Amino acid sequence: ALMLAATAGCGGGDTSSTDPAPTTPAVTDPTTPPVPSPDPTPSAVEFTGLPWEGRIEVDRDTGAFTAPGFNELIDREAPDWARTPESAIAMLLHFDQWDGEVGVDLTVTGDAAAPTVTVTLSALGDDSVAEERYEVTLRRGDDDRYRFVSGHRTHRCQPDRGSQEFTTEPCL
Repeated sequence: ALMLAATAGCGGGDTSSTDPAPTTPAVTDPTTPPVPSPDPTPSAVEFTGLPWEGRIEVDRDTGAFTAPGFNELIDREAPDWARTPESAIAMLLHFDQWDGEVGVDLTVTGDAAAPTVTVTLSALGDDSVAEERYEVTLRRGDDDRYRFVSGHRTHRCQPDRGSQEFTTEPCL
């Protein structure tokens, strides 16, 4: 079994009125109301089963991405990590392979059978990109394992390096 500890961050969030800044813990269960977390703590996800070795493929112009081989691995191997949206996303985005302490704000919304997972990464150690945001739609199969449906990646630039809104436009 592979163990992962991700540092929960306060991701910041978009400042527009349609997407308020996250104020919830790193992982939000859609069946319970969010609880503010003034002192985020590391959360752990245990991976059991064959890991996905692939990488997402992002269209840099639109931000849309695919996950070649991800669903096929779940269909073939039935890994335990595909049983929750949080652990499926952790495998999809390879949380276990990050260097340093990246801030992670992860929120699950929508229906349990077809949730949307939003992951905002901060403290990336990049002088141009301040945060990256991944919005992923999953679907739960008859075997209770979650599969990738679609994804979209955006980023927010560092101050004076480009857009302060989440966008696909390059940072300076």
